[in-house]
Amino acid sequence: MGNPLFLMVKKALASEEVKFGIPKVIPCEDLGCVADKLIGGVYWIALIVAPLMILWGGFQLLTAAGDPEKLKNGKQTIWWTVIGFLVAYLASGIVDFVRSVFE
Repeated sequence: MGNPLFLMVKKALASEEVKFGIPKVIPCEDLGCVADKLIGGVYWIALIVAPLMILWGGFQLLTAAGDPEKLKNGKQTIWWTVIGFLVAYLASGIVDFVRSVFE
């Protein structure tokens, strides 16, 4: 007669209703949609991280106690945080611009 588990697997593999594949994580059909989804995620991460980093830079400035190296580190932390947030903010506009050029 045979092993019942083996027979069930054999029957499932023989039927046309069973499909194997990788499920879609991002419901997109083209590269532009994928870029929009990824950049949207990066934007929301930057929206959360940027204020925290600005607070960290301010904390570095407040606790520098006149040390020029610590003052420089605090200013650089704030400066690069602002630049990084602007890049994340402008990325969606850049993708839209590139998409309009190639359409």
